[in-house]
Amino acid sequence: MSDNNKPFSSFVIEPHFYDELNGDMEKIISYLEFIRLNINDLFKHKHSKYYIILYGDFRGNSAPAIGVINNDAIESKDFEDFDDLYNRVEEWVNLIGLDTIEEKSKELNVPKWKEILEIKQYPRE
Repeated sequence: MSDNNKPFSSFVIEPHFYDELNGDMEKIISYLEFIRLNINDLFKHKHSKYYIILYGDFRGNSAPAIGVINNDAIESKDFEDFDDLYNRVEEWVNLIGLDTIEEKSKELNVPKWKEILEIKQYPRE
């Protein structure tokens, strides 16, 4: 199968607000959950699945992030330009504003950081 018809794509979203929240993992997770629940309004993919995941770097640091998986060959092409997708998320978050995300995320039932460390992704399937 050629690269242009990949049946699977994935990428990670780490919005810019981690430093602004002073590493408060519980607050970061609640913000990510708000984004995860509403992000399909931005991407409009019928086949994408969004998760809060345990994400790490080459230094062994871990943080929550949003993992995106798509198994549709046509929609997967949208994931080929990671910079465009990242910029769309950043613009969307900036448009909504962190104050609004904070207010709306208070209403959500979200896992704690300790739970994300254990289960690796939320929701679990």
